[in-house]
Amino acid sequence: MPQVAQSSYSEILEKDDLTVSELFEVRRKVFSAEEEKTAFNKFVKDVEADGSKNLMAAVCNWIEGRLARARELLGEEPSNPLGRYIEAESLMACRRIDDAIGLLKKSAGQIDAGHGYVLLARALRRRGDYGAAAEAIKKGLAQGKENADLHAEAGILDDIRADYDSSVANYRKALELNSECVDALFRMAYLSDLHGDTEQALEMYQRCVQVKPVRKNALVNLGLIYEELDRQQEAVACFRFAVEQDPTDRRAALYLRDAEASKDMYFDEEQQKRRERRNKILETPITDFELSVRSRNCLEKMNVHTVGDLTRISEPDLLSFKNFGETSLGEIRRMMSSKSLHLGQALDDVGVEESASSKEARERDEQSRLLSRPVEELGLSIRSYHCMSKLDVQTIGDLVRKTEKELLAVKNFGGTSLTEIKKKLAAHGLSLPGKE
Repeated sequence: MPQVAQSSYSEILEKDDLTVSELFEVRRKVFSAEEEKTAFNKFVKDVEADGSKNLMAAVCNWIEGRLARARELLGEEPSNPLGRYIEAESLMACRRIDDAIGLLKKSAGQIDAGHGYVLLARALRRRGDYGAAAEAIKKGLAQGKENADLHAEAGILDDIRADYDSSVANYRKALELNSECVDALFRMAYLSDLHGDTEQALEMYQRCVQVKPVRKNALVNLGLIYEELDRQQEAVACFRFAVEQDPTDRRAALYLRDAEASKDMYFDEEQQKRRERRNKILETPITDFELSVRSRNCLEKMNVHTVGDLTRISEPDLLSFKNFGETSLGEIRRMMSSKSLHLGQALDDVGVEESASSKEARERDEQSRLLSRPVEELGLSIRSYHCMSKLDVQTIGDLVRKTEKELLAVKNFGGTSLTEIKKKLAAHGLSLPGKE
């Protein structure tokens, strides 16, 4: 980037009356091209090396997404409204929600165009204080009615209240004001997918990932839609980008692995695709959903961490837990219903009481039925299933009669696939015979 462009960064960021709105404009420019990012990174290093411009250095680090470093540079609680905005967002990033709320209650009105109230509403929502969040949005709209993020936040609150029509209206308003409003694009895509409108969900996710910096969850969800549409190459690209953004994300890494295996070993079975999608839903963490703080805390104390865990617990069990009432139960019901599931679903076929002899007979019958079930019901990855086909393994019973040595002799069947199969079998109380 030419030196004149670097000078323009300095001219903007050194302004005494620099606003949050201008800050967003600078961030859009920085992420518009790779050469811009490289040049801006050099500019940031020069600013930090100066040592006398801590607020400017904090602003630069915020632009690049290094919130912890930005907060470190700010030092004591800043009196500047811009510094307070960065401080509050940094506190939220490290889950200090109450501290962020305390700071924003004092300074939200001083931050331009309603951006302070956007953060305050978001923090209150994450704490489960939806009424106060709505009030913050109302105040923000009085200050900056053209702020798209305020309408997006209002839409998310409507989502939580299950007011679909109102949430969509708010998201559309947000996109009218700013066609790149990430929260509105992401939530519209999510709702469209939830209601079976794959075409609109695809369009919204595609628009969402065009906005820089790219939201990782949007990449993963777009990849899953590409998989449903049998567009494996594009699915792989999405999952790979998500893993590059966060190499510690195990779910994104798993999706990438399966998508890469599917490119060369496509298995055209509609039932198999539905089952794999269902398994992914069951593995979804509870933290991915907008639940109240009370519900989240209760579920965490009950060791309920995924959607699958909720299918293995009954409504009476939930209600028997301290502080878990009808309001929380209704919230969980709606969340499960959105995934076409219900509480205790995995327990529906289990009898309440039975004698020892009938239990033994039932267990024998269940194991017999289990061994006769198709091997694809284990929910194996495409690579593992392809290897099963090569060995003519049709049922789970066929599989448990194969040794590790026999499996490893198949081309492309490695240690990862073997570990996967052993875990899937162990989940049903089964195992492979000896290695020989």
